Amino acid sequence: MLTPEIAIHVCTENGIMPIFYYPTFSHTDANPKFRLAFLMNEIIYDENKRGLIMEILINLFPQSDKAWQNADRLFFGTDKKVVIINEQTRISMDDIYNAHSPISIPASQQQNSNDELNNLKRTFDLFGYMKQRNGDFRKINRGYMFKQCNCEHKDDLMYYEDTNTFYCFGANGRKGGSIIDYIMYSEKVDVKTAINKLYELSGKPRQHNVEFINDEWQQCYI
Repeated sequence: MLTPEIAIHVCTENGIMPIFYYPTFSHTDANPKFRLAFLMNEIIYDENKRGLIMEILINLFPQSDKAWQNADRLFFGTDKKVVIINEQTRISMDDIYNAHSPISIPASQQQNSNDELNNLKRTFDLFGYMKQRNGDFRKINRGYMFKQCNCEHKDDLMYYEDTNTFYCFGANGRKGGSIIDYIMYSEKVDVKTAINKLYELSGKPRQHNVEFINDEWQQCYI
Protein backbone atom coordinates (compact mmCIF):
# COMPACT_ATOMS: atom_id res chain seq x y z
CA MET A 1 0.00 0.00 0.00
CA LEU A 2 1.36 3.41 -0.98
CA THR A 3 0.93 6.09 1.66
CA PRO A 4 1.78 9.79 1.19
CA GLU A 5 4.77 9.34 3.51
CA ILE A 6 6.18 6.51 1.40
CA ALA A 7 5.50 8.49 -1.80
CA ILE A 8 7.38 11.51 -0.47
CA HIS A 9 10.28 9.23 0.47
CA VAL A 10 10.39 7.89 -3.11
CA CYS A 11 10.36 11.45 -4.43
CA THR A 12 13.18 12.45 -2.08
CA GLU A 13 15.32 9.51 -3.20
CA ASN A 14 14.81 10.46 -6.84
CA GLY A 15 15.31 14.21 -6.40
CA ILE A 16 11.87 15.26 -7.68
CA MET A 17 9.88 16.83 -4.87
CA PRO A 18 6.21 17.80 -5.33
CA ILE A 19 4.98 21.17 -4.15
CA PHE A 20 1.92 19.65 -2.45
CA TYR A 21 -0.32 16.61 -2.30
CA TYR A 22 -3.96 16.09 -1.42
CA PRO A 23 -6.25 13.12 -0.63
CA THR A 24 -8.93 12.50 -3.26
CA PHE A 25 -12.66 12.45 -2.53
CA SER A 26 -12.59 8.63 -2.22
CA HIS A 27 -9.56 8.52 0.08
CA THR A 28 -9.80 6.48 3.29
CA ASP A 29 -7.21 5.48 5.87
CA ALA A 30 -7.68 1.84 4.87
CA ASN A 31 -7.36 2.63 1.15
CA PRO A 32 -5.32 5.83 0.71
CA LYS A 33 -5.85 7.68 -2.56
CA PHE A 34 -4.05 10.93 -3.18
CA ARG A 35 -2.42 13.06 -5.89
CA LEU A 36 1.05 14.57 -5.97
CA ALA A 37 1.45 17.95 -7.66
CA PHE A 38 4.76 18.76 -9.35
CA LEU A 39 5.75 22.07 -10.93
CA MET A 40 8.23 22.24 -13.80
CA ASN A 41 10.78 25.06 -14.05
CA GLU A 42 9.59 25.75 -17.61
CA ILE A 43 6.42 25.56 -19.66
CA ILE A 44 6.33 22.28 -21.59
CA TYR A 45 5.06 22.76 -25.15
CA ASP A 46 6.47 19.57 -26.68
CA GLU A 47 3.98 16.69 -26.62
CA ASN A 48 6.71 14.05 -26.44
CA LYS A 49 8.32 15.75 -23.43
CA ARG A 50 4.97 16.03 -21.68
CA GLY A 51 4.31 12.31 -22.25
CA LEU A 52 7.80 11.45 -21.07
CA ILE A 53 7.37 13.42 -17.84
CA MET A 54 4.10 11.64 -17.07
CA GLU A 55 5.52 8.23 -17.93
CA ILE A 56 8.60 8.54 -15.74
CA LEU A 57 6.76 10.05 -12.77
CA ILE A 58 4.04 7.40 -12.87
CA ASN A 59 6.58 4.57 -13.23
CA LEU A 60 8.17 5.63 -9.94
CA PHE A 61 5.05 4.37 -8.21
CA PRO A 62 3.93 0.84 -9.22
CA GLN A 63 0.68 1.37 -7.27
CA SER A 64 -0.32 4.43 -9.31
CA ASP A 65 -3.24 4.55 -11.73
CA LYS A 66 -1.64 4.15 -15.17
CA ALA A 67 -4.83 5.23 -16.96
CA TRP A 68 -4.61 8.87 -15.86
CA GLN A 69 -2.00 10.05 -18.36
CA ASN A 70 -4.00 11.90 -21.02
CA ALA A 71 -3.24 15.62 -21.38
CA ASP A 72 -6.88 16.75 -21.29
CA ARG A 73 -7.64 15.11 -17.95
CA LEU A 74 -9.32 17.40 -15.40
CA PHE A 75 -8.78 16.95 -11.67
CA PHE A 76 -11.50 18.20 -9.35
CA GLY A 77 -9.48 18.81 -6.21
CA THR A 78 -10.53 17.50 -2.83
CA ASP A 79 -12.82 17.99 0.14
CA LYS A 80 -9.93 17.20 2.48
CA LYS A 81 -6.81 18.97 3.68
CA VAL A 82 -4.13 19.92 1.14
CA VAL A 83 -0.60 19.31 2.43
CA ILE A 84 1.94 21.90 1.28
CA ILE A 85 5.49 20.53 1.04
CA ASN A 86 7.41 23.41 -0.52
CA GLU A 87 5.80 26.05 -2.72
CA GLN A 88 9.21 27.06 -4.13
CA THR A 89 10.13 23.58 -5.39
CA ARG A 90 10.62 23.18 -9.15
CA ILE A 91 11.73 20.17 -11.19
CA SER A 92 13.61 20.25 -14.50
CA MET A 93 13.90 17.91 -17.46
CA ASP A 94 17.30 16.85 -16.10
CA ASP A 95 15.53 15.82 -12.89
CA ILE A 96 13.13 13.75 -14.98
CA TYR A 97 15.98 12.08 -16.89
CA ASN A 98 17.73 11.27 -13.61
CA ALA A 99 14.56 9.72 -12.20
CA HIS A 100 14.25 7.31 -15.12
CA SER A 101 15.10 3.70 -14.28
CA PRO A 102 17.39 2.38 -17.04
CA ILE A 103 17.63 -1.24 -18.08
CA SER A 104 20.43 -2.89 -16.13
CA ILE A 105 22.18 -6.24 -16.13
CA PRO A 106 20.75 -8.47 -13.38
CA ALA A 107 22.98 -8.74 -10.32
CA SER A 108 23.16 -12.52 -10.71
CA GLN A 109 24.74 -12.07 -14.13
CA GLN A 110 27.09 -9.35 -12.92
CA GLN A 111 28.48 -11.69 -10.25
CA ASN A 112 29.09 -14.59 -12.64
CA SER A 113 32.58 -13.91 -14.04
CA ASN A 114 32.37 -17.05 -16.22
CA ASP A 115 29.49 -15.61 -18.20
CA GLU A 116 31.60 -14.28 -21.05
CA LEU A 117 29.12 -12.16 -22.94
CA ASN A 118 27.41 -10.60 -19.92
CA ASN A 119 30.78 -9.79 -18.40
CA LEU A 120 31.80 -8.11 -21.65
CA LYS A 121 28.57 -6.07 -21.67
CA ARG A 122 29.15 -5.02 -18.08
CA THR A 123 32.79 -3.97 -18.51
CA PHE A 124 32.79 -2.49 -22.02
CA ASP A 125 33.47 1.27 -22.14
CA LEU A 126 30.04 2.26 -23.42
CA PHE A 127 30.51 5.89 -22.44
CA GLY A 128 33.76 6.13 -24.41
CA TYR A 129 32.10 4.54 -27.43
CA MET A 130 29.16 6.93 -27.23
CA LYS A 131 31.55 9.91 -27.00
CA GLN A 132 33.16 8.81 -30.26
CA ARG A 133 29.80 8.55 -32.03
CA ASN A 134 27.82 11.40 -30.48
CA GLY A 135 30.31 14.11 -29.56
CA ASP A 136 29.29 16.89 -27.16
CA PHE A 137 27.77 15.98 -23.81
CA ARG A 138 27.04 17.49 -20.41
CA LYS A 139 27.14 15.97 -16.93
CA ILE A 140 23.95 15.47 -14.98
CA ASN A 141 23.46 13.66 -11.72
CA ARG A 142 23.43 9.99 -12.75
CA GLY A 143 25.39 10.22 -15.98
CA TYR A 144 25.84 12.24 -19.15
CA MET A 145 23.39 13.74 -21.63
CA PHE A 146 24.56 13.87 -25.26
CA LYS A 147 23.60 16.73 -27.54
CA GLN A 148 23.34 14.54 -30.65
CA CYS A 149 21.41 11.29 -31.04
CA ASN A 150 20.52 8.84 -33.79
CA CYS A 151 16.84 9.71 -33.37
CA GLU A 152 17.68 13.14 -34.89
CA HIS A 153 16.52 15.02 -31.80
CA LYS A 154 18.84 16.88 -29.46
CA ASP A 155 19.58 16.56 -25.75
CA ASP A 156 17.73 13.29 -25.30
CA LEU A 157 20.42 10.57 -25.32
CA MET A 158 21.69 9.65 -21.86
CA TYR A 159 24.45 7.41 -20.52
CA TYR A 160 23.91 6.05 -16.98
CA GLU A 161 27.12 5.56 -14.99
CA ASP A 162 25.67 3.28 -12.32
CA THR A 163 24.47 0.63 -14.79
CA ASN A 164 26.73 1.24 -17.83
CA THR A 165 23.61 1.58 -19.98
CA PHE A 166 22.03 4.15 -22.29
CA TYR A 167 18.55 5.47 -22.98
CA CYS A 168 17.16 7.62 -25.79
CA PHE A 169 14.21 9.75 -24.66
CA GLY A 170 13.38 11.07 -28.14
CA ALA A 171 9.97 10.58 -29.74
CA ASN A 172 11.58 8.35 -32.38
CA GLY A 173 13.76 6.61 -29.84
CA ARG A 174 12.55 5.33 -26.47
CA LYS A 175 15.27 2.68 -26.62
CA GLY A 176 17.77 1.68 -23.98
CA GLY A 177 19.99 -1.05 -22.62
CA SER A 178 23.54 -2.32 -22.83
CA ILE A 179 26.26 -1.86 -25.45
CA ILE A 180 24.61 -4.59 -27.53
CA ASP A 181 21.31 -2.70 -27.52
CA TYR A 182 23.16 0.52 -28.35
CA ILE A 183 24.86 -1.02 -31.39
CA MET A 184 21.51 -2.42 -32.57
CA TYR A 185 19.87 0.99 -32.10
CA SER A 186 22.60 3.21 -33.53
CA GLU A 187 23.62 1.00 -36.46
CA LYS A 188 20.19 -0.52 -37.23
CA VAL A 189 21.44 -4.11 -37.06
CA ASP A 190 20.12 -7.34 -35.54
CA VAL A 191 21.30 -8.79 -32.25
CA LYS A 192 23.66 -11.33 -33.85
CA THR A 193 25.46 -8.60 -35.82
CA ALA A 194 25.61 -6.42 -32.70
CA ILE A 195 27.24 -9.19 -30.66
CA ASN A 196 29.81 -9.79 -33.38
CA LYS A 197 30.50 -6.05 -33.44
CA LEU A 198 30.97 -6.01 -29.66
CA TYR A 199 33.63 -8.72 -29.82
CA GLU A 200 35.32 -6.84 -32.65
CA LEU A 201 35.33 -3.58 -30.65
CA SER A 202 36.59 -5.25 -27.49
CA GLY A 203 39.48 -6.99 -29.26
CA LYS A 204 38.94 -10.06 -27.09
CA PRO A 205 38.90 -13.60 -28.49
CA ARG A 206 35.55 -15.33 -28.31
CA GLN A 207 35.47 -18.46 -26.19
CA HIS A 208 31.80 -19.21 -26.78
CA ASN A 209 29.40 -19.34 -29.69
CA VAL A 210 26.01 -17.67 -29.43
CA GLU A 211 22.96 -19.67 -30.52
CA PHE A 212 19.76 -17.90 -31.53
CA ILE A 213 16.42 -19.43 -30.68
CA ASN A 214 13.23 -17.46 -31.49
CA ASP A 215 15.21 -14.19 -31.64
CA GLU A 216 16.64 -14.88 -28.17
CA TRP A 217 20.33 -15.62 -27.64
CA GLN A 218 22.15 -17.97 -25.33
CA GLN A 219 25.78 -18.97 -24.91
CA CYS A 220 27.26 -22.40 -25.43
CA TYR A 221 30.79 -23.75 -25.37
CA ILE A 222 32.47 -24.31 -28.75
